[in-house]
Amino acid sequence: MGELKTRKQGEQGPSDRASEEQSSQSGRDAEGGLLDQARGVASSVAEQAKSAVGSRLAERTTKSAAELSELADALRHTGRRLEGNVVAPLIGKAADRVEQISDALDHTDLRQVVRNVENFARREPLMFLGGAFAAGLLGARFLRGAAPTPSEIMEPSHEARKPAPLGGRAASAIPGEARRLSS
Repeated sequence: MGELKTRKQGEQGPSDRASEEQSSQSGRDAEGGLLDQARGVASSVAEQAKSAVGSRLAERTTKSAAELSELADALRHTGRRLEGNVVAPLIGKAADRVEQISDALDHTDLRQVVRNVENFARREPLMFLGGAFAAGLLGARFLRGAAPTPSEIMEPSHEARKPAPLGGRAASAIPGEARRLSS
């Protein structure tokens, strides 16, 4: 009988190595295909998000331009009411500036608007800070007017109070309180 050649464990023959390299190569090809597909999907999603953000920003820019135009009109109205006052010309200049900003927002690209605001802040730092301060005051005034005051929060509403019933005993929402009130 001939000797059987047995391979030691861990040794591979040439055909085993070739098949392993082939399966390794096909695995890399599949990985590459999946990576390319994932990159394509990610790129598509990024483009969609960029487009959605761009359209939303354009929408907000148009709305902001309209609001700034209304603010300029309100400033002009205030300036006319203060005719003869020392502050009136300053308010008129501020209204003109706000109107210019409104027009710029309405007719330029968002990146260009940011560059213009930066340039204005460098050229006219006091005017920029004054405008930012005024916008902050207006925003705070708006927010404060919309929020209830602490006394409104702490004070129960008139609807929550119930008048005493005809029998003379006071009604209360707090248990035991009605007994104390009637005593």
